[in-house]
Amino acid sequence: MTGGKALEERAPVAGPMVNEVVNQIMDGVADSYHVDSHNQATDEALEAYNKAVTGAQGSVEQAIRDAAAREGMDPKYINDLAPSAAGKIKDGYGSGRDTYEVIQHA
Repeated sequence: MTGGKALEERAPVAGPMVNEVVNQIMDGVADSYHVDSHNQATDEALEAYNKAVTGAQGSVEQAIRDAAAREGMDPKYINDLAPSAAGKIKDGYGSGRDTYEVIQHA
């Protein structure tokens, strides 16, 4: 005989209420251990994407700065050009993603 069932038989008035409270507590404890794997995976994917974009942007920007400096370009022009080119990485990703979505839903 379970503890809740025994309590209900021995205390017919309070037993069911106490048993319900115990069940709610147990449900709350179980829910606290529940892992939302979809949200966690989404967060991890977004974090990986952001790191990849940031790394790619930094690489492109540095490559442009290095090449432009070797060619003797004006530093002001380099400071305008490099971040602009690095920003195109997100544009390229967005275009590719949009094209993929169109193909998948065609």
